[in-house]
Amino acid sequence: MEHLTRTDQVGGDDLTSARLAALLGYWSGKRARGVLPRRGDLDPADLRDLLPNLMLLDVESAPPRFRFRLVGTRMVEVLGHDATGLPLEDGREGHDLLEPLRRVVATARPVASLGTLAWSNGGRVDIEWLFLPLGAGGAEVTMILAGADFFSPSLVWPEGEPLIELAGRPEAAALAVA
Repeated sequence: MEHLTRTDQVGGDDLTSARLAALLGYWSGKRARGVLPRRGDLDPADLRDLLPNLMLLDVESAPPRFRFRLVGTRMVEVLGHDATGLPLEDGREGHDLLEPLRRVVATARPVASLGTLAWSNGGRVDIEWLFLPLGAGGAEVTMILAGADFFSPSLVWPEGEPLIELAGRPEAAALAVA
């Protein structure tokens, strides 16, 4: 997945998905000056409509490694397996997600990207990702909340087909949220 950095400050209007823009707004409202939101600051009831499209990833050690703490049901359906509890690097999608996740850890700022999921049977769907840093009461990233939204003329998910590629687009951007 290709990711380009953008240094200007941007907000939810720069996301294609209104759902992800709302998630960014929610996260921003939980963020205190210089302190990242904690996992406990997020109320699942507030995110009810987004829960199937969310993942939580633990950030472990340096260099950062990632472990899936929670994978929403829609994410399991689209990715073809439930990675809950697994290290990211062990998953089929691990390689493609490492760069934006590492950028979140390095900058403690949200990162968004656009890409395409493709299956071996020719099925494809565009995906927009939003990766949001979470902390433990400071500026260090200890967890990442990842949200995804999917765009396709016909949202038909191939049954049992593994994910085979996640190709990036030049529209990817690192978000600098004040």
